[in-house]
Amino acid sequence: MEFQVITHGLNWQVGRRYSDFIWLREYLTKFYPTQIIPPIPNKKAAKISPRHLNKRMKILSFFLNDIVHKQELFNCKYVEAFLSVKDSEKFESIKKEGENKKSYKSIASTETASGVLKV
Repeated sequence: MEFQVITHGLNWQVGRRYSDFIWLREYLTKFYPTQIIPPIPNKKAAKISPRHLNKRMKILSFFLNDIVHKQELFNCKYVEAFLSVKDSEKFESIKKEGENKKSYKSIASTETASGVLKV
């Protein structure tokens, strides 16, 4: 089953499977550890009622709305790809790239509003 994701103002509309939402949440949690990433509902293997499907769609909508309102997350190329790439093969390639990306073990310095802080 695909969920239609529409990004108003940018005229993006894509279809995404539940596993795509899981992938995006896992990526953001791994690479943006200081950001609060909202939860998504658990996947149920059994048939889902229309009421539960509607509830799941609302939670996924809240998840995406929260992400796009956080500038640091919205500027992430993987978030942009999730919202805009229609071609399923291209999107799968982008997902694999994100899955193969290494997380940072330590931070040597970080940029702050007042300059660079050496750690």
